[in-house]
Amino acid sequence: MASDRTYTKTITNKEKFTSYLEDESTSKGIYTKWSAFGSDITIYASTDYTSQQETDLDTFVNNFIDYTDAETLYINLHNNVFPFIAKLLHTFSAENIDMGITADGKTGPVLGLFSKKYDIHSDGLPISLKDTFDAGALLEVLSVITHLRDNSGEFTGLSPYVTDDRLLSLMNKVETFLEITLST
Repeated sequence: MASDRTYTKTITNKEKFTSYLEDESTSKGIYTKWSAFGSDITIYASTDYTSQQETDLDTFVNNFIDYTDAETLYINLHNNVFPFIAKLLHTFSAENIDMGITADGKTGPVLGLFSKKYDIHSDGLPISLKDTFDAGALLEVLSVITHLRDNSGEFTGLSPYVTDDRLLSLMNKVETFLEITLST
């Protein structure tokens, strides 16, 4: 029947649970506070739980045990893909600065190349290398780089900042991250 004033359950999606509790005041009902230790969440109440309240609480907490596909993808993008992209672009930028891109007045033209949109898929919806990086769309990054490599006239005059070798190096880093066969 009635249980003690605490309820403990292991959850794996603590971020979603914490976000929910921050959005919804738990003090409106009998639940007064919660604490977390590892993956265990303990919810405290001002009175003993009835069997129905414990069932309701169990149903509620079960919403936070598994991640939805969208939540899993968000976590992967946030924790893996976007940090990889940031490191890749920061390294590319630092190398360009070290080679003298600013003094040579080539920063703008290189930014322009990365922002230029190409109709790669013949669907009338052009994309740029910058767009693909911003979206975390790494397969599209490879498509745009392949297009640039196949159309080297696009980056004429931007050496040593943008060359076929440097584009291939970017491609290979993305392919390594994606664990796919490296281009040559």
